[in-house]
Amino acid sequence: MGDRYDGTPATLWEVKIETAAVGCRITQRFQHFPRGLSGIRNQADENPAGAGFIVEERTKELTDGMVYTLQRMKRILESTQSP
Repeated sequence: MGDRYDGTPATLWEVKIETAAVGCRITQRFQHFPRGLSGIRNQADENPAGAGFIVEERTKELTDGMVYTLQRMKRILESTQSP
């Protein structure tokens, strides 16, 4: 996901599903590779003074998106379970 301009991966997305005492635990994780080239990386490089803010905002967007995805998965999975 998030390939570099040369086609090699710039990020790693991981979804881990583990059994739990009741149901399962789903963990979603994102990692940006140190040399990953992306639009966000380019924006930060072009504006070093604002790089911290750019990265913070993107991190928040990614975190919010992951939480939203997991909440939807939970809602759908729980609505399809038999009693």
